[in-house]
Amino acid sequence: MKVLIIRTLGLGDVACIGVPAARRIRRRHPDAELWFLTLGAGAEILELVPEVDRILRIDQSDWPDTIVPAIRSFAAIAERLAGFGFDLVYNIDTWFMPCVLGRMLAELGLEVVGNTTRASIEEIAASVRNATIRQEDVLYPSRFMQSTFPGMGAWNTRWWVDDPNAGPHGRFYLERCCGLGEPADLPLGGELDVEEDDSVRDGEKPVIALGLDSRTRARTYAHQDALHNLFEEAGFSVWSRFDGSQPMVKTLGQLASSDLCVTVSSAPQWLAASVGCPSLLIPGNVPPATLRPEMAIAPHLDCQHCMSTECPEGIDYACMDVAPEVILAATLRFLSEVPPAERRSRTRKKSHATKELVGRAITLTF
Repeated sequence: MKVLIIRTLGLGDVACIGVPAARRIRRRHPDAELWFLTLGAGAEILELVPEVDRILRIDQSDWPDTIVPAIRSFAAIAERLAGFGFDLVYNIDTWFMPCVLGRMLAELGLEVVGNTTRASIEEIAASVRNATIRQEDVLYPSRFMQSTFPGMGAWNTRWWVDDPNAGPHGRFYLERCCGLGEPADLPLGGELDVEEDDSVRDGEKPVIALGLDSRTRARTYAHQDALHNLFEEAGFSVWSRFDGSQPMVKTLGQLASSDLCVTVSSAPQWLAASVGCPSLLIPGNVPPATLRPEMAIAPHLDCQHCMSTECPEGIDYACMDVAPEVILAATLRFLSEVPPAERRSRTRKKSHATKELVGRAITLTF
């Protein structure tokens, strides 16, 4: 039996959803040949997951920004995937184009479990030709997505308010929405076994990783240089290389060697959690209950944690305007209250897993 899992975006979701999903699906299909389709650097994460037999990688260039070229590109991807002869496809992605891909595969005759578009490919093409498709029709899953997962409707609710104990979002998504596994099966950290990279260490100084950029201004921290300098002045070793300029396994190794990751709501939190590094979150418009970091900066505005993609108060995301001194104080408090052995609870060991598992990724070319 040949099984394909689809999770392309985002990079953090590949770590906190894709990795545990692969392990749970492996338990469902212990004898299957398990493949995983992802985007870009997600393949480097999946190289560290022994439950996955083969990895299919698409490049960003295969995902154009405009809808017509994107549909054409994904149609070619679907045709290529159909040629691999998969017996079952799990689509655990919630973005529009991967859901289009799921629909394409279903219409090509593959058995698809999980998420697809409600509209047929012919209907989507007609809406594009007639210019009746709107931006919100491709941005919000509630507008375009259907699912064979019976709990997927909960994904479009304020679930963190209805059930404060349901998070973080990866756990909620897999267990409540997808119905994959029991709570005890999904550890929050320590998922990936990597060799610690001590190049970020400077003697006995505590190591701080800074992950302060995001795809949107709404979740990007503006005072990055000031915070970096303040940490160094306070006696920390500081690094930040989350821009894709180095191999993912090196970034993960550096996180494994770090004492804390100071991060916005973005991939670095989940990369850190995957190797057992705790996080201090600058939440901005995101409720910390959806992410469950080890520590979060307290809100300083009444309108904070709104989850809105545009600032509803028109104050230019002032919720992200946190003084560097506040973040330093929170860091010092966390490090003083949690002993090193407890905050770095993973087993400190050198691993050769990376060398044993590499070479399973295939880049799809067209």
